Amino acid sequence: MNSETLTLRKDPIFEITLTDNSFVIKNEADKNDSGIYKYAEIISLKLQEKRTNWIITILSFIFDFIGGPAGQLYKEKNLLIINYNESIKKILLIDCDMSKAKRIAEHINSKHIKN
Repeated sequence: MNSETLTLRKDPIFEITLTDNSFVIKNEADKNDSGIYKYAEIISLKLQEKRTNWIITILSFIFDFIGGPAGQLYKEKNLLIINYNESIKKILLIDCDMSKAKRIAEHINSKHIKN
């Protein structure tokens, strides 16, 4: 069995180990994310990179204009979104190496994904 472990963050440790039939997540910051995920049970996997939520930002500035607290940019966080076994799991990628995360997402999506 071939495997490759990629460390996305060192403190607290966030690692993903890719194997032939599954991948293993070890997230010391949130133990609920840790586990074994079989490629055959993945319906979809998406990497969402940090971006500005323009709708909320615009509403914030409008509210500021009519007398509310100061408007600000609202950013969505980096997430790994896994539709796995009929449930959706969102894993925060805080302070993670996003180039490695992209590589992992591409690898997992290249494997057999349940349709």
